[in-house]
Amino acid sequence: MKKRFAIILFILSLLSSNLVPIMRIQADGENNEATVYSKDGYIEYITEDTKATTGTTWGNTGFVIRLDKVDSRNPLIDNKYVIIRFTDKGVTRKVINVAGGKKMSTYTITKDAIENALETSPYNKTHTKSLLEEFYEMVLNDEPIYMNGIFQVYHSGNKYGPEIFTYDGGYDSKGNYLKGIYRAEEWRDPSTFGQYFNIKVPYHPGVEPVSVEYRTQYNELLYSKAMESQKVTSEVKPSVFPKTYKKNGYTYTLDRSYYINLNKPSTKVDNYTIGKNNKTFKDVSEREANVQSGGLKFVAIYKIEPDELEEVPADEKEVEFEEPEPTGVIKADERGNEQFNVEDGIPSSENLYVNVFTTDYLISYRFVKKVGIKKVPVKVEKKYTLTWETKTTEKDPITGEDKDTYVEHSSTETKKETVELKRAYGYWVIDQLDVFSLSSAEVKNGALPGDSITINAEGVKLPNVLYQVDKELDKHVFLPLNLQDKYVLPAAEIIGTTSKPLVPEEDLSIYVDSKVGELIVKNDKLVYNSRIVMDDKEVEKEGDTPSDLQKGRQIEPNVLYKHGLSIPLTEANDIYETEGTVKYTSAIHIGKSNEVKEIVYEIGEINPVIVHTPTVCDAKITDLKAYNQKVTPDTSRASLILDKTFKIQLPTYGEHNDYLGYGSRDYAKYIETREVKFPFDVYSGTRYIAAGTWIPINSDETSYYLPTWVPEGQYTIEFRAPAINSSANSENSEMYANYSISNYIAVDTIDVDVSGRIYDLTMYDITDYPTWQDVFRNKDSLTLTGTNYTVGINDQNGLTTGRLAKYTFPLVNGSHPTYETVGAVKLGYCTRFKFTTIGDLYKGDHVKIEPKFYYVDAKGQNRQEVDIYYTETFEGKRNYMVKVGGDKDKLNTKSYMLGDKYWQVPDLEIESTSYVTGKTSNDIRAQKDTLFTFGGLNISNAFRTFCGTSSFTPSKTIPSTVDPKTVIQSVQNWYGEYYLPSDVHVLPKAFDLNTYIKENGAIDYTEDIWLKKGYIIVNFDIVTYQEKKEKGHLSYINKENALKGYCNMWKLEGSQLAKTDAYGNTFEFKYGDYVMYDIEKSAAKDYKSGGTH
Repeated sequence: MKKRFAIILFILSLLSSNLVPIMRIQADGENNEATVYSKDGYIEYITEDTKATTGTTWGNTGFVIRLDKVDSRNPLIDNKYVIIRFTDKGVTRKVINVAGGKKMSTYTITKDAIENALETSPYNKTHTKSLLEEFYEMVLNDEPIYMNGIFQVYHSGNKYGPEIFTYDGGYDSKGNYLKGIYRAEEWRDPSTFGQYFNIKVPYHPGVEPVSVEYRTQYNELLYSKAMESQKVTSEVKPSVFPKTYKKNGYTYTLDRSYYINLNKPSTKVDNYTIGKNNKTFKDVSEREANVQSGGLKFVAIYKIEPDELEEVPADEKEVEFEEPEPTGVIKADERGNEQFNVEDGIPSSENLYVNVFTTDYLISYRFVKKVGIKKVPVKVEKKYTLTWETKTTEKDPITGEDKDTYVEHSSTETKKETVELKRAYGYWVIDQLDVFSLSSAEVKNGALPGDSITINAEGVKLPNVLYQVDKELDKHVFLPLNLQDKYVLPAAEIIGTTSKPLVPEEDLSIYVDSKVGELIVKNDKLVYNSRIVMDDKEVEKEGDTPSDLQKGRQIEPNVLYKHGLSIPLTEANDIYETEGTVKYTSAIHIGKSNEVKEIVYEIGEINPVIVHTPTVCDAKITDLKAYNQKVTPDTSRASLILDKTFKIQLPTYGEHNDYLGYGSRDYAKYIETREVKFPFDVYSGTRYIAAGTWIPINSDETSYYLPTWVPEGQYTIEFRAPAINSSANSENSEMYANYSISNYIAVDTIDVDVSGRIYDLTMYDITDYPTWQDVFRNKDSLTLTGTNYTVGINDQNGLTTGRLAKYTFPLVNGSHPTYETVGAVKLGYCTRFKFTTIGDLYKGDHVKIEPKFYYVDAKGQNRQEVDIYYTETFEGKRNYMVKVGGDKDKLNTKSYMLGDKYWQVPDLEIESTSYVTGKTSNDIRAQKDTLFTFGGLNISNAFRTFCGTSSFTPSKTIPSTVDPKTVIQSVQNWYGEYYLPSDVHVLPKAFDLNTYIKENGAIDYTEDIWLKKGYIIVNFDIVTYQEKKEKGHLSYINKENALKGYCNMWKLEGSQLAKTDAYGNTFEFKYGDYVMYDIEKSAAKDYKSGGTH
């Protein structure tokens, strides 16, 4: 067994750079130890291998990772596990030469490989919490994971059988039995495999990057900073986002914030906006989150502040762009009737469609209410009548007294002036209006043609906008409608005293204020989709408040839709993440100069695509059990027979993962080719195919011929079916189907047992001449006529030959071709026979024939097994009452020579045997050996010829790469003869003759204990034996195994179990009955009556 030095290094996250060993494992058959370490979130597995000392070896191909310990050491007992093979994506291998001719292989398993395996585990489909989530909960609680080895057995460097996942067997979650590594082979110390199960490993997954970004509402980057990396699951609080941020002369104000887990970069988490959903400035500016695998990014979104207005508006309506929340899907065609769930798997070459959903346009506007006081000039006239008196004093001429005289005076004055009346006004203007129209979407995914597509928006309808904008005040504010050219106020009289009064300095406006109406105002005009939003009609004092604008709506399904997107044929199996953006371009702009012409938003939710091109390989083979003649067949293997055609079935229909579009179905579309490799030569039709050749298979069932020269033995036939994208990885394979996404080739193996044949037992001579001479010999010659008797009416394959039943074993009276009452053989005459074998019987092999003897009466009834006693001369003396099979009988050996002229072994067979063995033809003919005693025959290789020819091949030619000697020696003919002595006496089986003689005295054969006037049936049990092996190899009758469905060649060749003789007597026979002797007739009696012949 291969000696292995296995080091397993599990390097996980530690803050310190020092490595701390936590476990040691000693490998099978070595004093070396393996050490487990932890650091930085990846796993290293190191093996140090020495040269194999036997052809049977083993190797680790990966690990089954569980979150719990399984005492049964069967890690597949349920579905709470993941499998990581050393050939998976994210696993690298480095090989270096070390001292002592050893090689050290280092396998590094990245954290991504572990997480991908956990995230795609079938366990997740049946549980609300994924295996990855459970894994990180355990990590947070410092709980360990458990690792269990996956094993592969190799024979002579080649994979032998499927991977092994258990220690000593067990059932998986689907009820399939899994064999264990413990009993897979005859290991030197199988108990050492236990150390590769339930390997306890504390897992600390390392640190991940954390960063902060500030962006504008147009997604432009303002600021970014990398924070200190943190361990997974750690809680992180970045610095408080400032309320305002200044850059390039502009001031930006915090609007919203969110964070992104970088393992899902397109998903915004907790997207908070100030003033929405009760979120305050504190909620938006102070964020926190836990670090997940891949890292964490905090994003703050800032809005640019508007320029200061010359005049602070009394009121305004402002609506910023409402950021859309684009979503999208990538699914399998056709929409609404998807053939696959792409999040489970979709084969390459299949079509995808992309559908993106968002709003059709974005709108932003600012309506400002301009208010103020305007002075209205009004001309006013007012007439004043001034009256007064003047006094003069004169002497009264009569009285002489002073006499006052008053004189009344009057005058008029008109006051004309222009007064300014204050009037308030308010009107609405369009300060800014922007409409951005949906333009296109870009979606990136490695499964798409060219890795990305752009979908131009179809059928987007923009709002219909009519507007009139004026900036000048006099376009919005007008004098009151009833304003007169001048207002004449009622005249007033001002009465003075003794002097002229002054015109009073009064505010004339108070007299006209009530007479002058309000200012006339007019808003800007805005008609939006035929609806008046801002009315420009002239009204007094204050314009109507504008209504709100209608926002964009969700687009129809066909606006951003593209289908028929074929996944490239050779696209590798993988989980292809998706990212995308939607683009809006400026369509309508009112207001200040607009520097932003387009806005791009990330598509927040769009699913990944798992490309998993399926292939299946579930091979079957026709079990030629019914032709297997082995004495000890291997019941665990299918039987293949030399010189026989067999069929294999390798359908494209099979079982795969229980996904939509997978399961039980025909996978021909996704299978690049189907191939079989035989470890032995075969023929496909007339085409010769050498062992070890991968043979393409073009139909579900194919036939192959097994040539005679293939060595008998146990073999494993290999099958493979690469998927159409297997060019991405031509090494990774899996039994029956590529259930795992990392595998591209489905493989299968079938164990077979190739065995030879023994058949065509033929009687070609009976030495009772002249009765039988003309039947078997040409006139006046020893050459054979070709007439013979065989086991039955079929050939070795059970096909009818057309032979008449009279020319089959055993012969009864009437079996002679010309003499109607002749057939049963007389005692003392030999029958000569031959039979053919195919297979590994070309060395010092031999064939044993064990005869059994049965008596039937003259009418063929009352069959019973018997013992035979005979009298014959051997060892120089006459021997009496010799029991067939007894010790004395074993001394009565009969020897023959292959070249005996009566045997008539064909010259071609002699020459072929000479060619193979290197002996001369004369030497071959001169081969002599003991052939039989009456109790048993032993046909040694002295009586064997080699007779394999090109006629045994479908092409009728021997391939140039095959040694002709190998072909010739693969088919053998064996020759022999047998007889029973002329002087025999028959007793029932196991009759105690000695006791009978003691009790009754000497015998003279007249006693009634003897069976007479009937027939002896000789039943042959023929078994081949290979050189130096005591156990039989092939059996002609194979009696016990035939009851289990194996081959009984007597039956297959159509042995006749009932015959009627010339006298109307019906004989019932058994398989193996070879010849029937007439007890009443013998060669000795022929000699007495007629002399020699």
